[in-house]
Amino acid sequence: MSEEELRLTKDEIREMARDFLRYVQYEEELREELLLLKLAGRLDEVKEALKRHDELIAEIERNRRENILPIIEKLMKFVSLNSKREA
Repeated sequence: MSEEELRLTKDEIREMARDFLRYVQYEEELREELLLLKLAGRLDEVKEALKRHDELIAEIERNRRENILPIIEKLMKFVSLNSKREA
């Protein structure tokens, strides 16, 4: 990412913060669903619950990889670049 790409306006930073919070909220909803899964009972129910468990874990990982981590990385680079300029 070039220095030019790391020049962010206050509005862009606010938008990134809103996006970040939205993605974190989404992850919290997925984790809550994980906690509510019933992994006991009839075999077919448990198999379905385990399948859903795996889907939720995969979605949490995808959300982090594709949404949350890129925002963190971009903001870290932005802060690093701007702290070097001020030093």
